[in-house]
Amino acid sequence: MIDGDEMGRVSLAEGVFSNDNGLKLKSGLWRSDPVELPGGCLMQIGIHQIDNLLYLLGPVSDVSGYFNRLETGPEIEDVTAVLMRFKSGAIGYVAADYISPRRFTLALHGTKANAFFDLDNNDLRLQRTGETRATPIAYKPNSHLHAEMEDFATAILGNTAPEIDGHQALVPLAIVLAASRSSAVGCSVALSELLPEGQ
Repeated sequence: MIDGDEMGRVSLAEGVFSNDNGLKLKSGLWRSDPVELPGGCLMQIGIHQIDNLLYLLGPVSDVSGYFNRLETGPEIEDVTAVLMRFKSGAIGYVAADYISPRRFTLALHGTKANAFFDLDNNDLRLQRTGETRATPIAYKPNSHLHAEMEDFATAILGNTAPEIDGHQALVPLAIVLAASRSSAVGCSVALSELLPEGQ
């Protein structure tokens, strides 16, 4: 949809990943230790949506983060959000919540259309300019884990580069750490403070 210009210029992206696993956390586990898991649920689950937005919209210049602990027993942040400014000019945000029922959704807003995706319901919808409702779009769901493992195995067996190399894999981590720093200091953080230019 993006590559085929159905969306027009994408200006805004939203990613939400929530589940209530934080309500079951016990002390003494790596998932409940802020030293082992800086960034709380943004690091644990929200990072997957950060990956998605990076894939769809490209490099990020700076981020602002908001982190809170509301319900978890262990001292980790259980509700988080990161606002990202992409080098393209688009704005994106990811919200991660470790204390509410499962939700995994993406939304892209463009000059020609908006797209809405709900992973758990295998639902993809497109709302074109002038339409008041989004129309279901047929697509064939696939296993993202299978695709990742296949890419990994192909890279090893075929001696080819993986789709995401080591440096690219560090970018979502840097975004989470920059968002955590932003939340602590109360201002946006340039991603270049954590990664060299040319991410």
